[in-house]
Amino acid sequence: MASRQGLLSAEDALNLTVEAPGTPINVAAVAILDGEALLDGAGRLRAAEIRADVAARLPAVPRLRQMPRFPGLFGGRPRWIAAPGFRIEEHVRVAELAEPGDEDALLRLTARLITRPLDRSRPLWRMWLVPGLSGGRVGLVFVLHHVVADGIAAIQLITSLLGTPLPGAAPPSPPRSPALGHSRRGAPAGLRMLVRSWRAPRTSLNTPVGPHRRLAVLHFDLAAMKETAHRYGGTVNDVVLALAAGGVRALLHSRGVPLEALCVTASVAVSLRTRGTPAQAGNRTGGFLVRLPVAEPDPAARLHHLAVMTADAKREQSATAGNAILVALARLRVARWLSRHQHLTQVMESNMAGPPVPVTMLGAPVLDVAAVGNLAGNVALSVVAFSYAGRLNVTVHVDAGAFPDLPVLLVGIRHDWEILAAAGA
Repeated sequence: MASRQGLLSAEDALNLTVEAPGTPINVAAVAILDGEALLDGAGRLRAAEIRADVAARLPAVPRLRQMPRFPGLFGGRPRWIAAPGFRIEEHVRVAELAEPGDEDALLRLTARLITRPLDRSRPLWRMWLVPGLSGGRVGLVFVLHHVVADGIAAIQLITSLLGTPLPGAAPPSPPRSPALGHSRRGAPAGLRMLVRSWRAPRTSLNTPVGPHRRLAVLHFDLAAMKETAHRYGGTVNDVVLALAAGGVRALLHSRGVPLEALCVTASVAVSLRTRGTPAQAGNRTGGFLVRLPVAEPDPAARLHHLAVMTADAKREQSATAGNAILVALARLRVARWLSRHQHLTQVMESNMAGPPVPVTMLGAPVLDVAAVGNLAGNVALSVVAFSYAGRLNVTVHVDAGAFPDLPVLLVGIRHDWEILAAAGA
């Protein structure tokens, strides 16, 4: 791949092209660690020791000591170069947590940290250690620019840098996104979907993304998710999409939007990496578009419908068609403008499989972890599912100004899950 040779691929560079002031294209992970190994006897964070530990691990992840260099108009493609004057203190920091030191406080802090632009003259990543969680726990927020890696590669980079399995535990499996089939009909089918979505009614879900964010994480039992998916002939990702559709339905209903003829389209990310091989830095993702049946009031019928629709989309659409279009638009210098005025997509969704057994980071057991996707253009709602040690954590990420009523969406998701889970019981 081009990125292995030091060159940014077109997909990598796209994440810098569409970035706008106030809307950095960052991906993130937020974890909660057992603080016993990270705090001294007085309960203070061992910050200097932790920085030294991270610095010693960096040679194993060379991309995190590099920065993109743009050679100029006729200088060829941008390239990764070694960052001069690298200082670990610039990248491993400590953040203060507001009272009462719970998960909500950690998510509010994360929402502020992920919107801070990363200095392009330095390696494009930061991590914050967050002492002050109740029970002696320590939060960890890792932010990485999307140009460095997609979601799967980002998780791999973070675990390579910070993580080791607990003694006696099986090694974590590589994170994966839903597989996508291939079809000769892929390009025409995808084009028809684009045309239908372009003509779709406008909704309040599409609004230019501003500088402020809100985050919420919903926790589910992974085994129950799998059982529910199997019962309706779908996948765990179909369940996540169905729940997202239920949340959007509740939100738009509360806003007085007629639901009967409404079209809401989700862009579902898929990995183009070969399964079973280690993830490399860079971006190797595609996607497909799927209609969310928000007009359907019954959660079970909605899930069954989505299982059929996503199977059709995987078979009929091309995973790479969207990338090719975006790269072409970036070369014409209209990608950023179009991303803030499009109405093809209202929701960004992805699903990654993390370690199935507990792992450690910085020598501390990881109690929980969630992934955070990015917002860009006028798509102000992102839903990212990440499994860890038998749980599925679904992160809902929104523009704060566009979604002051985020709790309504969350109540809709929880309500639908209660119905689906009860049906299984």
